[in-house]
Amino acid sequence: MDVGLVLARWTHFLTVIVLFGLTTWPLVARTTRPAPPVLHAALAVLALVTGAAWLVATAGSMTGGPPDRDTINLVLFQTTFGVLWLVRALIAGLLFALAWRPPGRTTRAATMFLAVALLISLAGTGHAAAAEGVQLWGHVLFDALHLLATGFWLGALSGFCLAFTRPSEWPEARLALERFASAGLVGVVGTTVAGAANTWFILGGFPNPGRPYGQWLLAKVALALAMVVLASINRFLVLPRIRDRLARAVLGLETLLGVGVLLVVAVLGTLNPQA
Repeated sequence: MDVGLVLARWTHFLTVIVLFGLTTWPLVARTTRPAPPVLHAALAVLALVTGAAWLVATAGSMTGGPPDRDTINLVLFQTTFGVLWLVRALIAGLLFALAWRPPGRTTRAATMFLAVALLISLAGTGHAAAAEGVQLWGHVLFDALHLLATGFWLGALSGFCLAFTRPSEWPEARLALERFASAGLVGVVGTTVAGAANTWFILGGFPNPGRPYGQWLLAKVALALAMVVLASINRFLVLPRIRDRLARAVLGLETLLGVGVLLVVAVLGTLNPQA
């Protein structure tokens, strides 16, 4: 396992999903209090930095060591990953610039559009890129839907965690969490259906627990199920009793499991599904 590549992928996925989550947070929570612009700007910069680390790690995986300039140029300008990397770097740069513009409807709409584009463009960087023809487009489509559903679910957690760090906003955050239950269910169902379709495209069937890819995939499923259990506990047992501190603790644990899911996803992208 290429640890450097895994870490680069993991930190980039995490950054992009948090950025997406904080961008869509006002809609999810139905609040007029968006995340601070400086946080959006910092996440855009972090997306650029982690993206650069991913590029270098990918080039390094081709050479078996620190890549030279020629190898990086080869990856950057002669592969699908490299072309997408350039597009994604441009998107991150635009998000950084928008973070400093005066807030308004146009700025919010543009930021949301770019955050969505940055998230779903990850669909072309995984195993889907190895497919061809109709299967390629079908795989990319379901991968993009999977990313959107996952980003909606996990990204919302970052907004809730931010709100629960400010005691003055706990009542509003608790109400938002209660309202999120139905929408969150849509995210869970979307993640499950699109994830199952992705697995079918990659493996052509069910995961084999005797192979590394199957083992990591089953670990991802187990973590996701644990997240669903915690979300249900929060919604139906904790929140009705107005136990904000306990709700915050359960939410934090659910978020940690989500971070673990993204780590598993980062590992899966470096493994041969058939090995």
